[in-house]
Amino acid sequence: MTIDEGTLELSNNAAAGSGKITFGTGSNATIEVDDNVYAPNLISGLGAGDAIKFGVNGSATLAGPASGGEIDFSPSAVDYARLKSGSTLGATFNNFGAGDEVDFEAVKYASTDKLVYTKGVVMIENSAGHTVASFHVSGTHTSANFKLSNDGSGHILVSYVDPRAPAVSEAVVGSPADLVGRYDSQFATPIAETHNGVVGLDSLLPPVLVAETYAGGLGYHHSGSIDEERAALSVGPGWEGSFGHGPGSGT
Repeated sequence: MTIDEGTLELSNNAAAGSGKITFGTGSNATIEVDDNVYAPNLISGLGAGDAIKFGVNGSATLAGPASGGEIDFSPSAVDYARLKSGSTLGATFNNFGAGDEVDFEAVKYASTDKLVYTKGVVMIENSAGHTVASFHVSGTHTSANFKLSNDGSGHILVSYVDPRAPAVSEAVVGSPADLVGRYDSQFATPIAETHNGVVGLDSLLPPVLVAETYAGGLGYHHSGSIDEERAALSVGPGWEGSFGHGPGSGT
């Protein structure tokens, strides 16, 4: 099937059969991939003025490198594009965001490869510093936004990640070794003992870390031991508690 002009909408996986879809020369045409459409067709001929646009979640496969054009991922979904042959995708990705992926099915992945992002171009370099795969993205990004991995078949997969760390809502401690305490330059030494059901780490210097369930949250208190010089940080699930617990001061 050849698109000479206008828009071809793929409303389901079989909308265009299983054959190749080709953009005609100078067609300035568009392929619209509707929500949850994972098109089996190989797409070729994508060039300047042409576009592939995703409604929400979906995928599309380029038969080979494009000479230009745009691939518009949905800004609020997970989309996937693969390049069946070649190593330079050619088109520019818009709205490349969290969870989106680009698969270079003809480029072998090596654990020594590294990803470099600069001036709108994502490049994968081998151990010799040669670029083995690349594509363009619009918008403002950093190298931390892109993850390089194996696609499961031994080829290069580039995904977009959100570098912001998720909030931690609770702490689970199974043994003294699960906590590390430090006072000045001294690290606490784990001990296998409990006091009133609380497992502790003891460096013989304050503070000592303990794990307990003080109404959830974090508490800082003296242990009541020798001259009350040993302090404790209690860790409990949730965030129902408040700072400050026992006779010691809060932190």
